[in-house]
Amino acid sequence: MPTRPILSIIAYLLLLTISCTKGSRQASELERQAERMLSYNPDSAIMVVDSALRMGGAREVPLPTQVRLLLIRQQAYADKRQMDSVISTGVRIRRLAVVTEDSLSIARSLLPVRGEVSVEDQRELEPWLPGAARTFAARDMRYEEAVIEGLTGAIYTRKGRFAESMQHLYRARVIQEGLDSVKPLYAVYMNIGNNLSGMGDLRGSTGFYRKACEVARRQNDSTRVATALMNEGAVLLDMGILDSSRILLYQARTNLPAKGGEYARLQIDFNLATVALRKEDLAQAEVAFRNLVDQANAIGDPFAIGMAKNGLAGVLGRSGRLEQAISIMEATIRQQEAMGMGYYNIEHTQNLISLYSEAGRYREALSASKRLKQLSDSMLTIDKQKAVRELSLKYDFEKQESEKNALQGKLRQRNLTAA
Repeated sequence: MPTRPILSIIAYLLLLTISCTKGSRQASELERQAERMLSYNPDSAIMVVDSALRMGGAREVPLPTQVRLLLIRQQAYADKRQMDSVISTGVRIRRLAVVTEDSLSIARSLLPVRGEVSVEDQRELEPWLPGAARTFAARDMRYEEAVIEGLTGAIYTRKGRFAESMQHLYRARVIQEGLDSVKPLYAVYMNIGNNLSGMGDLRGSTGFYRKACEVARRQNDSTRVATALMNEGAVLLDMGILDSSRILLYQARTNLPAKGGEYARLQIDFNLATVALRKEDLAQAEVAFRNLVDQANAIGDPFAIGMAKNGLAGVLGRSGRLEQAISIMEATIRQQEAMGMGYYNIEHTQNLISLYSEAGRYREALSASKRLKQLSDSMLTIDKQKAVRELSLKYDFEKQESEKNALQGKLRQRNLTAA
């Protein structure tokens, strides 16, 4: 009697095995199809991947195949410059790849990450970066290793951890220059420039912004050209070389595409307005900063709004309209504190103290000074810890640059002698 149920179970298991094998075969075919589409039609590649993953609720698709499909979809999103989808797909890839202990796929899921990354996404990415660099280094995948080192350096730069950032960026630079790989060098040069600027070596930073601009011109990428020119112009502004700064900033604005780049345009216009203010052209500076407030409000970026209003208050104070300037700064500081962005208010509070003092409102100036001390003290300990590391690293970096230049000189001399 029990023979029939047993035969039924065996038949069911055999049917399930055939079904799974068929589903796996179909998924593999769709994977090859999506891979072919990736280079010329990323939207279609994404649709094919989604179709493959939906087969049987993905139960019929083996985990390694799912990971490979998701890597294709992630690259398609990267080609479409949809960074949020790149990051969320990467999270999914890493969750699956951990199960199969697929360290190479984990590392590959970090490669398409580009551009600005939110603080939350940085926290998610950071733990995976050292392992990814080791994985690529162990397989002698030098280009991929350099991309990860550059990404790590970029994240540390945005966090103000310049010493750690420089270590990763220098490794990325050495690898990329050795491979004569042009495209990734732009980000490496830009971030080294940002680090040197943050460490106070303004003249050194301009050299790397120029290198980045040369790379962008070779790639015919006008947006990147504009960004490099803008950064160099901003540094020259800090150095007080105002006319050269203005020329570079106008060039940067000219290179920006007609659509997109709103935040970059706002940064360029902010620096141009600051040049006008430094040159005591108050009428032009006021018009420029009022336009900046409108631009920042349109974008809806609280940091940009704060900086634009800070600039406008500076112009109004310089032209004798102290009460208007004070009113703007008080409202800006309250708004940023309400949004939990009080750490941006050190510069704003310094300007407000100056305005209070000029207006003879000494009690308010004293109260604002106490608030400023509290803000400064909270950051001082961190800054002290960074200072020694950054000075040491700056010395090491300059030493490496000197040794590299000396070696190149010897090689040139040897070639001339041989010739």
